[in-house]
Amino acid sequence: MPVVHIVSVGTSILGNTLKLKNNPEIMPEEVRENVLNVIEKYELWKFSRARPGSSLDEDAGKHAYKGSPVFNTLLELVEWNPKFMSAELNALLCFSETYSRLKPDEIYLYHTDTGAGKLCSQIIYYYLKKRGFKVYEPIRVEEFGISFNRGLINLLNKVGRIIYSKKTQGHRVYLNVTAGYKAENAFLTLAGWLLGADGAYYMHESFNNPTLIPAIPVTVKEEYLNIARELRELGTTPKYILEQKYSKILLEDLEYKGIIEIKNEKVKLRDWVKALLKLISPQH
Repeated sequence: MPVVHIVSVGTSILGNTLKLKNNPEIMPEEVRENVLNVIEKYELWKFSRARPGSSLDEDAGKHAYKGSPVFNTLLELVEWNPKFMSAELNALLCFSETYSRLKPDEIYLYHTDTGAGKLCSQIIYYYLKKRGFKVYEPIRVEEFGISFNRGLINLLNKVGRIIYSKKTQGHRVYLNVTAGYKAENAFLTLAGWLLGADGAYYMHESFNNPTLIPAIPVTVKEEYLNIARELRELGTTPKYILEQKYSKILLEDLEYKGIIEIKNEKVKLRDWVKALLKLISPQH
């Protein structure tokens, strides 16, 4: 059975350049001077802290191509020591070594809607491709890392669809949630379990081995699904109608859980729920 890994890409590669700047002796002597010159000239560690949409973040994205001195230097560093330079690769490679039967046949990379995310994902992409992995072009998730709600919707639409598609094809699917935004990764992990993902894994920098998070059976209450499907069809609906059909307590519960929005005595389904519903209940 083919194994698919879906990898969240953060900016650890950029952040780790600061460790090299402060401890240059850990680098091979033959590349040390050139690497330090590039790190200092472009202040690479600052890219990892850049605010999305800022000029600094845009500058990072401008280097996301092979041939840029920044790209070439970072790729050289990743090739020198992938586990040190990249939290994503550290987790993926250690997981593949620990669970050899689950080594990926296919790899999907996704990243935030930022220049820094684009740069790091392209470096990881080229590294994996050069080493013979079947890896697809990185997926840029619009609004991810900029707007929490809109980012979640696009995350489900792009990455959630991959999980669903691969599971329907009979693949095993594992999520590498080591890097990137923790709240969004937790959300995607739960959504992945709903869609049939086989597990998730995480590698803390102080751990020697990856942690495999088994897929906990997750279901959605049928009454929640019923009202979500109805609201998807009806759109905004007067609150009293749904209270009569269901109950006031149920509506309050759904509102507190962030599933519906109640405003001016009218109820509507939140957009992220619509996106998730398309995946977990496609036949309705």
